[in-house]
Amino acid sequence: DAPKPEEYNYGDGTIFTAQWPENEFTKQVPKPDFDVAFGGTSDSEFSVLCANASVDALRDYTKQLKKKGFDKNAETTDESVFGMTTYSYSAENGKGYAVEVASALGMNVITIKKVG
Repeated sequence: DAPKPEEYNYGDGTIFTAQWPENEFTKQVPKPDFDVAFGGTSDSEFSVLCANASVDALRDYTKQLKKKGFDKNAETTDESVFGMTTYSYSAENGKGYAVEVASALGMNVITIKKVG
């Protein structure tokens, strides 16, 4: 197998990465402790699929987001159905950015996007 490139520019402004990048979106939030499986950046958002992130780790990360000001228009879902936990938190920071942290079926995603 060939090694993964650090970054791949798709050509339309979309950049894919296998690590937490430094960009206008990631500067808004604390860097999470868990690994990046796959991330993508466009003009309007950054989204990353997280590896090795438990629901508890995402709950802890949500606390860090609140401390960074992501507490406007906040919505939280935290429920277990048939032994499976679904968790999500979304909020804005009042500075033109929104964040969503979501976990379902073992998929853990963080999305940071421009709003308004």
